[in-house]
Amino acid sequence: GINFVVEKNVLLSITPLMYLGYRFFLSAVLMAIIFRNRLKNISKQDITGGLVIGIFMLLGFLTQTAGLVYTTPSKSGFITGSNVVMVPFFAYVLTKRFPSASQIVGAVVTFGGLGIISISNNLTIDYGDILTILCAICFALQITFTEYYVKEADPINMAVIQVALAGIVTMGMTIIQEPISLGFSLDIWAAILFGVVFCTAGAFIVQNIAQKYTSSTHTAVILCTESVFAGIFSFLLWQELLTLKTISGFILILAGVLITELTPSKTIHAKM
Repeated sequence: GINFVVEKNVLLSITPLMYLGYRFFLSAVLMAIIFRNRLKNISKQDITGGLVIGIFMLLGFLTQTAGLVYTTPSKSGFITGSNVVMVPFFAYVLTKRFPSASQIVGAVVTFGGLGIISISNNLTIDYGDILTILCAICFALQITFTEYYVKEADPINMAVIQVALAGIVTMGMTIIQEPISLGFSLDIWAAILFGVVFCTAGAFIVQNIAQKYTSSTHTAVILCTESVFAGIFSFLLWQELLTLKTISGFILILAGVLITELTPSKTIHAKM
C-alpha cells in the first residue's frame, strides 16, 4: 500500500516505463541469483504458469503505473483493490462454480463506490481511472490463474518466470523508446530498490507460495487491503485531501468487499 505513494513520487522524476523496467529487471536478477539452484529443476508447468501469470501481471503494472501519472495514490489503490470482487467471476470460468448471491451484491456495491470516486462532476471518467480499472481486471486474472497453476507447479520458479518476463519486456521497451539513465538521485534509487525487494521479489514469492494453501478469493480479499493502506499513506505522506465524495466511495468499496468475502453463503455449482 505504501508503494503507491513511493511510486507517485518517483514518477515525478522518471517515466512509468523506465521505473517498471528497472524495478522488474533488477527483481528478476535478484531472484535468479537467490534461487539459482531451484531453477535447475524447473519444469514445463513452472514455465507455462509463470508465463501466463506474468502476462497478466505485466499488463496490470503497465496500466497501473501509467494510470498513476493521471490519478492520485489513494484512488489508484482503491480502484486496484476492486479486483477482489472480480476474482470469483473469473474463477468460475476455470472451476465452474457460480458466484454466490453475496458476491454479486458485493460486486454491485463495489462498482457503485468506484463510480462515485471515479466519475467527476461533469459525468466524465478520468483517463487515469480508466487505466487503473483495466489494471484491476488484469490483477484479478493474475490471482485467478495463480491458483489454477500453482497447485501443480513450483511457486518460486513461477514467480521468477513471471517477474523475468515483465523485466525483459519493460526493459526492452525502455531501451527502444527512451535513453537509459543511471544518474538518478539517491531518493529515486531508494524508491526503485524498495519496489524491487519488497513489492516485487518478496511480494510475488510470498503470494505464489500462499496460494498453494488458500483460494484465489481469500487471496484477493487479503490483497485488497493494500488499497486501505494506500489511502492512509496518501493522506499522511502525500497530503492528499479526502473529500466527503471520495470517502463515501471508499466506504462503499470496502462494504462491497466485506459483503463479498465475509457473508456466509453456499456456492452454486454449475452442471458440467
